[in-house]
Amino acid sequence: MYRVVLSRRYKTALKRFSRHKNFDQQLLENIVDTLARGESLLPKHHDHQLTGESQEYRECHVKNNILLMYQKHEDILLLLLVDLGTHDDLFR
Repeated sequence: MYRVVLSRRYKTALKRFSRHKNFDQQLLENIVDTLARGESLLPKHHDHQLTGESQEYRECHVKNNILLMYQKHEDILLLLLVDLGTHDDLFR
């Protein structure tokens, strides 16, 4: 099982998204639990490695245009939740 660490950016984004009535926090928690157990996500979440300047990160779709950016350190079993946001939030 991976140890989950939340970055400051992730905590801020989570606080912002949790105010929205359409945000499904339980779905996000299920995704994080799946990743922490070292299991693969369902294909509908489009989990993939990023490229370019962000190539050390992975990204998955929580719901529609809400993305979770994270980093897995398999050598020390650490799951770092980096950021949460829309494509525009994360990649501008």
